[in-house]
Amino acid sequence: GRKNYSIQYTRVLKNILILCYFSIFLWCCDTGFIEIEEDCYFQKDLKFLQTLINNSQFKSKSPPADLNPLELGWQIWENGRLVEFCSSTSTNTDCKMEYGLSGTIPGSCCYGTDELCC
Repeated sequence: GRKNYSIQYTRVLKNILILCYFSIFLWCCDTGFIEIEEDCYFQKDLKFLQTLINNSQFKSKSPPADLNPLELGWQIWENGRLVEFCSSTSTNTDCKMEYGLSGTIPGSCCYGTDELCC
């Protein structure tokens, strides 16, 4: 009677808790991606953006050295990949920024796909 119902309820509750526990740890980014604020980003795309910041530090209107790469310029990401990027000091663009990028474009900005190649 009542004892069997309590045992079944406890088992169901235990199974639900186990599923919830594992679902938290099972969701993670694929290899080569990193989680930032519950989104996955391709690490090499972030490294590319960081290199742009680093290479620009020798100019008077450079981006802040501690700028988060995700805040650099205008970006569109799809499935964790950077597919569009723009940063310009020109007043005739939608991606006008107060800082200018300079230096060399990282030679490693093409990663074997057509998604992000300079």
